[in-house]
Amino acid sequence: MNSGPLILQFFTILKQKIFVILYAVRRFVENSHRETGLQFNHTGDKRKIMRHKIILLLLVFAAQKSAAQDQTEAQMFKWLYSGQYHRLDTKLKELIKADSTNAEFCFLLGLSDTYQNKKSTALKNFKKSADLDPKNIKYLNQYANALFNNGYVERAEKIFKEAIQLDSTRADIRESLGRLYFRNSRFEDAFSIYSLLSQTDSTNGYYFLMRARCAAKMDSSQRALALYHLAHKYDAENIDVTVELSALFLEADSLDSAKVYIEKGLSLNKRDKRLHRLKAEVFYQQKEYTWATLSYLDAIAYGDDSNDVLKKLAYCYFADHNYLKSTEVLKQSLQIDSNNPIIYYYLALCSAQLKRTQEAIGYFNTSLRLIHPDYLESLYTALAECYHNEREYIPAIHSLRKAEDNSSAKGIIYYQLANVYYDYYEDRSVARMYYRKALEYPLEPEIKEFVNYRIKELTQEIFFKK
Repeated sequence: MNSGPLILQFFTILKQKIFVILYAVRRFVENSHRETGLQFNHTGDKRKIMRHKIILLLLVFAAQKSAAQDQTEAQMFKWLYSGQYHRLDTKLKELIKADSTNAEFCFLLGLSDTYQNKKSTALKNFKKSADLDPKNIKYLNQYANALFNNGYVERAEKIFKEAIQLDSTRADIRESLGRLYFRNSRFEDAFSIYSLLSQTDSTNGYYFLMRARCAAKMDSSQRALALYHLAHKYDAENIDVTVELSALFLEADSLDSAKVYIEKGLSLNKRDKRLHRLKAEVFYQQKEYTWATLSYLDAIAYGDDSNDVLKKLAYCYFADHNYLKSTEVLKQSLQIDSNNPIIYYYLALCSAQLKRTQEAIGYFNTSLRLIHPDYLESLYTALAECYHNEREYIPAIHSLRKAEDNSSAKGIIYYQLANVYYDYYEDRSVARMYYRKALEYPLEPEIKEFVNYRIKELTQEIFFKK
């Protein structure tokens, strides 16, 4: 933060104070001379002259003391904004030791603690400043914020309301109270505060943004959408507004509208990882996986390497049949979440497509140990197919039996069992039995046609073997 303007302001005030005090001294002496008839070049009542001199000296001393204090405060603010906290804290503690009733010194020490993220000590110092000067809005505001940052929500709310009663025109105090409500999930109360603020400042985009956030949290998506539009109207360069509005469109499946605002945002800031991720999510929902891949890579390049992004990028590669890249990204994802059965499942599928069957079997088995029951059928059938390809017929049959126990669509299970027995048993009647059982359940037309062909073939083979 640039402390130059602040220091200049201090010295301007300092100059004004000295001028006012010297002017007051001059007027005081002139009035005294007129009333008493005293003149400096004539003799008179020596005691009156001495009294006037003492008063004059006291006023000059007061002016000098005020000037020195202002200069000291300017220097302390300079230390605060330049990060010289040790020097500032040392000086403030010396001053407080000399004058423990100075609220401003306690306040500055609280600010220093806040900048250093010393929440508890900041709270103590802000409380001291507010206790010493309970009508000072600045002190009450910081004290309330410190209370909230330390988890004392109800006490913070009470202090904010006291400050508002002292000065109801202070928008910053109301905004602090609104922020407290929002962060404490009291969205209706926060909405009321920001609505009141919007009445006094009808073009403030931030107030509309906060109202939109509250509406979204209250599941009022239409109202949120209208408020986000107003926030964007009055503050089109606020990237947060663009990101949140785009996300709302995405959530509502208004993908074209989401694209429009995402592109507007990227025209302002091409390095925003949130916008690149939203762009990727739009393509992902549209199943345009090649484009989604490029946008996910952009999001990663600008800092979003979250596991959700990695998993979706891996799936995009998988959907585009780039199994090597998918495997590479899945392994990165596995370093973040080593107990995710879905990652192992897709690693197994990639390995199977790359003809690394034993590797696929290992991944499938690991996934099975971690998987939620809803996925067991697909896992066991995929594992059985790997075993079948490796001519490991008994493990394939065991896997299909387990899939049968967890399946509501048994037709495809019996079809796969029939295929295994067709390759494994010389007794063709077992394979034919499972093909016939498969026909008792709904099957895809192509599979059903193939099953009927196999039954006819096996029937003929069995007949000629008799």
